[in-house]
Amino acid sequence: MKKFLGLAFLLGFLLVPSLASAHKVGLSTLEITVDDTSIDVLLTCNLFHLDEAAGLDTNHDRNVSEDELLTGRDALLAYFSDRMHVFATKTECTPTLEALTYDVPRTAGILTLRFSCGVPLGTIEIINHAFTEQSGSHQFLGVIAEDGRRFRVTFNRQQRRIVYEATPPLAVEVVAQTDENVEVQSFFSTAKAFVLLGIEHILLGYDHILFVLALLISARRLKSVFVLITCFTLAHSVTLALAALGTIALGTRVVEPLIAASILVVALENVFREGARIEGFRPKLLSAKARFAAGLVFAFGLIHGFGFASVLRDLGLPKDRLLTALVSFNVGVELGQLAIVVVVWTALAKLLMKREWYPRLAQGFSVVIGCVATYWLVERLAS
Repeated sequence: MKKFLGLAFLLGFLLVPSLASAHKVGLSTLEITVDDTSIDVLLTCNLFHLDEAAGLDTNHDRNVSEDELLTGRDALLAYFSDRMHVFATKTECTPTLEALTYDVPRTAGILTLRFSCGVPLGTIEIINHAFTEQSGSHQFLGVIAEDGRRFRVTFNRQQRRIVYEATPPLAVEVVAQTDENVEVQSFFSTAKAFVLLGIEHILLGYDHILFVLALLISARRLKSVFVLITCFTLAHSVTLALAALGTIALGTRVVEPLIAASILVVALENVFREGARIEGFRPKLLSAKARFAAGLVFAFGLIHGFGFASVLRDLGLPKDRLLTALVSFNVGVELGQLAIVVVVWTALAKLLMKREWYPRLAQGFSVVIGCVATYWLVERLAS
């Protein structure tokens, strides 16, 4: 038994480095302002992506300071000049970086690129494939603003090019779309983008995945799975909505260690609960009563909701599509979570749980989860 637990501890610490990096937001926002002979592109991008693009973190402390951001001005201009092109009546416009700063939460960089064309704009063609090398699912959501009118645009790996007629009243987003079609496209493109972002966030969010796995390991009945996952879902949906809308706030320096601690607590509960099923190993850590478990999971779900909300808060929800973006992101999170639950529970229930050695396997895997959670907790408290 001791050899088995020792092996589990060793495996846990070997896996720590590969799971240590947190998931990052696969979303940037932009606002394109059309003038007589120039076009301004206001970009808001997560610092993680800007660092990957231009190597801003020169001291390698996994944090981009304001000095490092400003020092990387030329590198950022070079990066976007190579990946964002604007043409006015088939003449390429020259980019300059007019402004560079932090956003208020200090998690994103705000850049203003000015494309000077030197000719009347007429038909504008914009090509953008920034960040798609780092993340194939990266989305740019934004608008074109001209003469008080706003037309929504979306850039991603599949849609890198838009054409815009800068001569009122013929202004259109993407060739041959009417104002009505633009509005419909705006709703669906926003919904699709945030659903995909929610799915990506949960599937690449190793901390959230480990928490769900820790819940599933100790469950023995489908009813227990339903109760625990429902409590988790309801709780994080509440705090996601409240935090994303700015009703309540809890900083990532508090939330991230609490998320790691929640995983550690559930992992420890599993270790001792599964140990109680093994002959000769009977200490107890926490109550195994269903009501206590459901309450504990609900409390931890509230914490994880703040973590989900930080994704949207980093870049800001689109003001004209606030409810659509919030609901769509939550739907994406639930779809990703449901996929994990279905796959894992099916495998556990059909292949493993009926084996007499399953308690030892569940206990060992919980030790691995606990090791990773401990590493995250220490790392996040120290950062």
